[in-house]
Amino acid sequence: MTDEKTINVTMRIRIGDKELEVAGPKEFVEKKIADFLKEQKSLGRAPGQGATDSESSIATPHTIPAQTTLHEFYRTYVHKIKSRPTMSVFFIYYLQKIRKKDRIKTADVAQCFKDISYPNWNNINVTDTLASAKKRALLNYVNKLWSLTTTGEDYILNTIAGKAK
Repeated sequence: MTDEKTINVTMRIRIGDKELEVAGPKEFVEKKIADFLKEQKSLGRAPGQGATDSESSIATPHTIPAQTTLHEFYRTYVHKIKSRPTMSVFFIYYLQKIRKKDRIKTADVAQCFKDISYPNWNNINVTDTLASAKKRALLNYVNKLWSLTTTGEDYILNTIAGKAK
């Protein structure tokens, strides 16, 4: 049985031109979403009002336990992806959001390829792979450290939710 305080939840809600995205423990996220809905309701807005139906949506939470191993994460979300730059973005998401690592270097991503026993992992030019993802605006590279952009995080969350093509 997992402790509910270790489960990370990410929710996003958009009503009209107002949007809220919250990540953290389940109770915290639910409280913030409830507060946001209450505030919008007091302003006379409700989901589906003040915007078209395509603009107004409530994302269902997708939980990834904090104790998820790299192998479990890979088998669940990454194993069908063949693009190494996209795999690298998933690995950075794993390191940054699940493992809470704030200093992600190129060698950390190379270690992820090694840990999942990716074929010929030692022949991959990880720097070029990450640079390719950076060109797609999925990653930032500042002070020799990698991090996700908002676009990269949205891409990962949409892919995990099954919305990305």
